[in-house]
Amino acid sequence: TDLVSDGELAAAEATARRETRPGVGLLHGRGANLSPEVLLGLVSASESDMAGRESHDELMGEDHDHDEFTSFVVAPETAPSLEAIRSRVLQETLSQRLLKNKVAALESDRPVAIATANIGCLTHIRSGTGLPVRHWIELIDDRLVN
Repeated sequence: TDLVSDGELAAAEATARRETRPGVGLLHGRGANLSPEVLLGLVSASESDMAGRESHDELMGEDHDHDEFTSFVVAPETAPSLEAIRSRVLQETLSQRLLKNKVAALESDRPVAIATANIGCLTHIRSGTGLPVRHWIELIDDRLVN
């Protein structure tokens, strides 16, 4: 909800309340402040009500759009504690927000390609755009060879 105004959020909340079954709670996740316990469903007892919970796809059918999102797995051996899981979820959330902002800024002038000097940025940006992303030295090499 970080990227919407208060009015847009209120409108989305009204729509969500109208479109969901009674008893469904809504949570706001501004500033990545959503508790990992809530995010992971650890305190909701949701598993006791699974029969009454149709998925979004079951409710909407095949012909509808989805926001883009990234799934990731926190393997038990890499997250030995709830604090480690909290840290991993926060890291991924911030990484995806950074990627979305970087790509939006880079694509705003409608380039045909993106060049960078940082290999980490190259890999990160490639995962969020359909444009070619190359290291600047590759561009120089192309010019020298051709």
